[in-house]
Formats: sequence, C-alpha cells, structure tokens
Amino acid sequence: MGILRFSNISNYLSLIRFHKPIGTYLLIWPSLWALWLAKQEAPPIKLVILFVIGAFLMRSAGCIINDYIDRNLDQHVARTCTRPLATGLVSLQEAMALLLLFTGLAVILLFFLNQITLFFAGSAFVLSLLYPWMKRYTHWPQAILGLAFSHPILMAWTAQTNELDITTGWLMTGTFFWIIAYDTYYAMIDREDDLKIGIRSTAILFGKKDRVCIALLNSLTLICFSFVGYQLNLNIYYFMSLFITASLFGYQYHITQHYDRKACLQAFLSNHWVGCIIFLGILAGLT
Repeated sequence: MGILRFSNISNYLSLIRFHKPIGTYLLIWPSLWALWLAKQEAPPIKLVILFVIGAFLMRSAGCIINDYIDRNLDQHVARTCTRPLATGLVSLQEAMALLLLFTGLAVILLFFLNQITLFFAGSAFVLSLLYPWMKRYTHWPQAILGLAFSHPILMAWTAQTNELDITTGWLMTGTFFWIIAYDTYYAMIDREDDLKIGIRSTAILFGKKDRVCIALLNSLTLICFSFVGYQLNLNIYYFMSLFITASLFGYQYHITQHYDRKACLQAFLSNHWVGCIIFLGILAGLT
C-alpha cells in the first residue's frame, strides 16, 4: 500500500466515483428492500450498517476493476476520456493497491455474516470481474450487471433468514429487469462512441426500439414486485409506491424521446428515486 500517495487522493476519489454516488445508491436500495422483506420487520441495525458500508466498498472496487480493464477504450469515449486511469493520473500499481484495499475491507465485513451469504458475496465479485469483458463479446453486459447488482438481495435475504424462498426469486427477478432497463438508458449516452470502437450494449442491440424495450422491462419489474406484495400480503401503501414508480418510469420514457444525452443521463439518475420510493412503500406496506 506504500505506493499510494496522499497528494493524489483527489484522483483516487475520482477513480471510485466518490463524487458520483449513484452506483452506491443503486446497490443499497435492493439490499434494504430485502433486509426488511425477509422477515417482514425491521432488521438488526448491525446488518443495515454492514450492507450500507459493503455497498460503498464493492461499488468502489467495481469502478476500479471496470476502469482498469477499460482504460484503453475509455480514451475514445467522450463521457469517460477524463477518467484517472485513462489519462494516467492514477497508475496501474496505484489502482491495484486501491482494489486490494477496498476488497480487503469488504472481506472483513463478511466475517460478520453467515456462510451462505459469503457464497453469494463471492459470486457477486466474480460477476463484477466479468462485466467489463462482456461488452467486448456480447450485447448483454447489462444482464451481467443486472445479476451483479441484484445479488445484494440474495445476500441480505440469507443474512436474515439463512435461506431463500419464492418471494426472493420474484424480488430478484424484478430487480434484474429494472437494472437492465436503467443501464440501457446509461448505455444510450455512449452509443455513438461505442459503435465507433466496437463496444456492445443493449442500447445498440435494441436499436430504434430501445425505449420500447425499456418500457417492457420496467413493466416486468412492476409485475414481479406486485407478486412480492401479494405473497407477503403487504398493504395498499406498498402498491401505491409501485404506482408512483410506474409514473417515474413514464417520466423517464418521456424525457428521452429525443435521445438527448443529458436526458438519458437524467433518466438513469432518477432510478435512485425509484429505489427510494419502493423502500418507503415497503416500510409503509409492512405497517
């Protein structure tokens, strides 16, 4: 760790997207959904703290892995060309030291969880390693991200109950569809640059039907989450939150009709509020 320089801390923070916490939020919300739904009651505060810190650490590690693998490609994409590894502001050795630091801290947290949760944590890390490579060989890197970012549901559920059930499956499936949808909006920002350098994504695969496909994915999300509410006998407030979520999905669809990059980014960022609204619906739905 001696190769890390205090004078370079601003670039280290940029590398882990500290100033852009949306990725951490999108990891935290599914964790919180599962923590409260698993036993249909407030979880121990220790678990909440572990999963919030874990989301930050693993998202940071994921950013480092992604930028390390994509450092030569990022130079040719307008949105990513100023990233620290692409510009050389952070060396490869520094990036690896940071990766070891964040994954090491995350591993320490795992000692407070049960064995089945450890297994899912390991598989989530493997998926984060695979994600940057998928955009080179398949149009479905968003599906790999969907699996990686929905894994906290499996971890949170088993941390509470030490087992899985059909409700876990509905919750994870709905979250998987939601992640593919919002990351397609994100991929739409880079579509022109990606086509030039041969990077693949669902935004490219869906083509002119991208927004229709996103609307379909979001509809499947709402159907899955409705089954969750039905199976757990959640009250009307939970289903009201799904109605508000549907309205947010409609807002995202509307603002992206002209494919403006800023609008696509705004549609992606607004999914933080989707996660928040569903969580509030869960809290009210369990009352």
